[in-house]
Amino acid sequence: MSYAIRCLMNRENSYQHRYKVTSHVYENIISDTKKIISKYQKGINNPYYGKKHSQEVIAKMKAKRAMQIMPKRMNKIYSEETLQRWRDAAKKQFEDPAMRESYRIKSLLQMTDPIMRHAAGNGNRGKHWYHDPLTNKNLCCFEHEVPCGYVKGRKMKSTKFEKEV
Repeated sequence: MSYAIRCLMNRENSYQHRYKVTSHVYENIISDTKKIISKYQKGINNPYYGKKHSQEVIAKMKAKRAMQIMPKRMNKIYSEETLQRWRDAAKKQFEDPAMRESYRIKSLLQMTDPIMRHAAGNGNRGKHWYHDPLTNKNLCCFEHEVPCGYVKGRKMKSTKFEKEV
């Protein structure tokens, strides 16, 4: 049942309305579903229980994983020496206290300035929702970019239940 509730919350089509729940309820449903699935996929219940991958499949998986090391550079082949140099450089940045401090300061600056937060995040950090009561249009923007006539908050689309009432 918890898996069915999870599907009702997450899967959305143009002809179906989904259940809206709070983040706390959503977290509880997800964690319960994961526990139940984990319980029923352990040991004999696991469809792969007692089986082993062939050497050919293992080689394919290793090759695929090796390509995932540098996803931006997948089409190029690098020597093991170059890859190791990159790995060492990535580790060094966390060993040097001066570098850690510079990353901390940069992070603090990004969180205090809304423009920097926007550049550092997913595109909506520091932005707020506004709507125009006359046209019922929604807009997501920074506080200093709000056009005249827009009010803070988002006008939600009416649901099927509101239309019937």
